[in-house]
Amino acid sequence: MTRRLLLILAALPGCTLVDQNTFNPAARAAPVIPPAPVVAAVPASPGPPPLLTLQPGQPTQDAVRQAVAAARRRKPDVVFDVIAMVPAGTAAGGAVTESQAASSSAEAGAVARTITAQGVPPGRVRLFARPEAGLTGREVRVYVR
Repeated sequence: MTRRLLLILAALPGCTLVDQNTFNPAARAAPVIPPAPVVAAVPASPGPPPLLTLQPGQPTQDAVRQAVAAARRRKPDVVFDVIAMVPAGTAAGGAVTESQAASSSAEAGAVARTITAQGVPPGRVRLFARPEAGLTGREVRVYVR
């Protein structure tokens, strides 16, 4: 059957096969592929704001007492995360020095002691230390969970 079709087509030199090019001459052109859409990077969500942000040298006891009392009124079984924040890349080598980390930890420990002095069980007060880029000085942040 295919041999017969080829013989017929060879005998008719002025004829062409009917295909998509017969009805659409642009079908031979390469397809136009649109460029991929550009998606802007969405910054990560910073998370919940801290209950308190304390700078070194500020009087902290009254502020901590008021914030802890307010948090415990809202949620009696609240857990406090006390985080000593230090600037990332502050030493010449790009790391936090031991003295900076030690003083930030001491400040965070004083805040944690103030919280437990108000009757919060020590198991509900957690201490952390963390470097953060863009931070200009040390600070202590208190978060609630």
